[in-house]
Amino acid sequence: MMSLGRSIFLAGLLMPISVWGHHSVEDTIKELTQKIFKSPTPELYFKRAIEYRSLRKSKECERDLRAALRLAPDHYSSKMALARLLMTSEKYDEARTYSHEILKSASTLPCMIEARFLSAELAQMRGDHNKALKVCEDIQKEFPDHDETIDLFHAYLLIKDEKASEAAQLLQQAYRRTHGVVLRNSWIDASLLAGEIEPVWPVIQKELVDSRFKAAWLIRRARVAQLQGARVQMQKDLKLALAELETRIKPERPDLTLIYDRGLALAMKGDKELAKKDLSLLQKSGFPARSFLFLEQQLND
Repeated sequence: MMSLGRSIFLAGLLMPISVWGHHSVEDTIKELTQKIFKSPTPELYFKRAIEYRSLRKSKECERDLRAALRLAPDHYSSKMALARLLMTSEKYDEARTYSHEILKSASTLPCMIEARFLSAELAQMRGDHNKALKVCEDIQKEFPDHDETIDLFHAYLLIKDEKASEAAQLLQQAYRRTHGVVLRNSWIDASLLAGEIEPVWPVIQKELVDSRFKAAWLIRRARVAQLQGARVQMQKDLKLALAELETRIKPERPDLTLIYDRGLALAMKGDKELAKKDLSLLQKSGFPARSFLFLEQQLND
């Protein structure tokens, strides 16, 4: 049986996150194409779809997912991935059809949770924020041992409701449960958004000492300085962060997480026109909106 974490992870491979660091995609596609030519299977089509998605070739990705489903209409990973791809392409009606099919056919607890989570994401993308929040709340109550992806999305919905403190509390509890680094960092960011420095300050200080790359942590320390009104310290940390990011961002294949960090630092520094360019790049790339929420808020302040 596929675990919840793995099933969401597989579907997540087709989400438009920071994929430009993927290596040897073309070689992998050639190899998979040869195998498909000899003996096509749903799994081979699904794997090639993942590779196409990493190249941001949505049409090819969708074609392969549909090919997988023609061979095996109940191929879970392909159906879930296609539903997510349709959501990002704003083909909401068809995505909802697949979401309902997945929910009706879910035969295991992990699949049931993931199907409900998919319905929450779809509701949010269609503008039904309250429904999305209710689904997340129900999952939290009914299935305490859920994937961290749900916690992150739930926190995003709370922040959209201007409940950053509640989001920080939720993320802190999730971090204590799983010890996931992404949850920890998201908890810190939500805490700072809520103006709650004390719980997260020791972590920021430690990471500034221990981390090889410090830009993201310098930005967080700058956010602390911003909250405290220490403008000189804030500008100093932002200058150091931007200098490091300048050496790490490769113009031909930029890491979108670094683009986000740069945009946030520029917005805080006051260079809002440059920050807007980074935000525009993130939006055009398909980077999930919830991943640059703090950047948008800095630009709106």
